[in-house]
Amino acid sequence: MTRALLCFCSFAGLAHAQIPAIPEPPILLYGTVTDKANNQPVTITSVTWQVTDGTTTRGYSAITLPATRIVSNGQSFYLLEVPQETRLVRNAAGQITLQPGSNGFDLKSPAPTYTLNATINGTAAIIKAVDSTSQPAGTTSAAVTDYTPATQGRTMRVDLWMNEDPYLTWAAGYFPNPGSPEAAPDADPDGDGASNRQELAAGTNPIDTRIRFARTTSTVEDNGTLLIEASTIPGKRYQLEGSPDLVTFTSIGPPMTATALRSQLSATPGTNHHFFRIKPLPD
Repeated sequence: MTRALLCFCSFAGLAHAQIPAIPEPPILLYGTVTDKANNQPVTITSVTWQVTDGTTTRGYSAITLPATRIVSNGQSFYLLEVPQETRLVRNAAGQITLQPGSNGFDLKSPAPTYTLNATINGTAAIIKAVDSTSQPAGTTSAAVTDYTPATQGRTMRVDLWMNEDPYLTWAAGYFPNPGSPEAAPDADPDGDGASNRQELAAGTNPIDTRIRFARTTSTVEDNGTLLIEASTIPGKRYQLEGSPDLVTFTSIGPPMTATALRSQLSATPGTNHHFFRIKPLPD
């Protein structure tokens, strides 16, 4: 005789059970990286992205998602997944709540502008094109402005150029967002009277008020020797150069290694120069 086993189960207890989190669709970016000088593909060895919505800033640099690279047919591509980790969760009382994630962005209304900056192989990149639309020269940031419930999961193609401008590479070491106003070449964020580009030329820190950029001064001694004093960085090397026409410069004497924040160099009498400059030398 066949017997049937009947089981009466109550699902009342499951009604208030924890429901697994449901991630919102991310913003997806992908694209190529090419050398701006010759438009040849660049082999990507590392990818770092900085993303901000104006309030929260996140960094993505893992080799696996959300930031990764793909190599196919000798060409490198990057893939970036910007998590939107606001999740729908039903708690023990049966209530639906919003639970922000730790590595993404909360959904906001109205939709914010997401600003994205890329560093490829340790060097700041510039934007070549967004969705096949060319960008202005020197653009360092890509922007997503229409991430709404209607466009969730949007995929954008953002092609990158390797940055050739040494200023942008230098600025990226001091300013979290290279596209911010204080990172502009003519800005003076530390208020010392020198622009960022002048700070780069002088080898000084553009955001450290303790190291102030002071203008060069000069005096002539009784024997005709010209003494030139300028701001310097201890440990950095400098070369005094002279020119008769501000076109051709030649070195005067050996390089000098600074030991203080102000250093003095000299040009002996008889030199056929009318103009002088102190040039920082590479480390």
